[in-house]
Amino acid sequence: MINRPTTLSDFIFKVISELPRTIVILGVFFGSFGLWMEYSSRSATWDAAEVEVTVADVETELGENGRMYRPVFAFEESARQPVIYRGNTWVSPKPHEVGDVVTGFYNYETGEIVSLEMIERARYMGRILIVFGVVATLFGAFLLRWRKAKTPSKTLK
Repeated sequence: MINRPTTLSDFIFKVISELPRTIVILGVFFGSFGLWMEYSSRSATWDAAEVEVTVADVETELGENGRMYRPVFAFEESARQPVIYRGNTWVSPKPHEVGDVVTGFYNYETGEIVSLEMIERARYMGRILIVFGVVATLFGAFLLRWRKAKTPSKTLK
């Protein structure tokens, strides 16, 4: 059988009919990603010691949406050479200035250093995604339920 071409009205109807499911799926996805961000930002402090770190440098890169920044942290243990950590997280706006002394977390096993401000930024973004995900999931579920209630039930005769 030859398929007939899809008309614009058929396409729009199909998109609208699948919209509630799409909203639910996206809500679950964004909520899950927000939970992951919250968990990952909290876990960065579990095996780390809270210390005062110095911002040794702030690297700059031009990204797709403008200028991005990556702070380079330095921490001096008692009589050893300073530990320098250049993370893999690029952020905007600039979180610190060179020479700032900030509260951070230093993991002695991995050498990772992260500032409290950058952890709080990740937590904040995670919370936004969680709220957005919950609202979208509930809204999509409401639309699915509403559509089901409006559809007349088919009874066999």
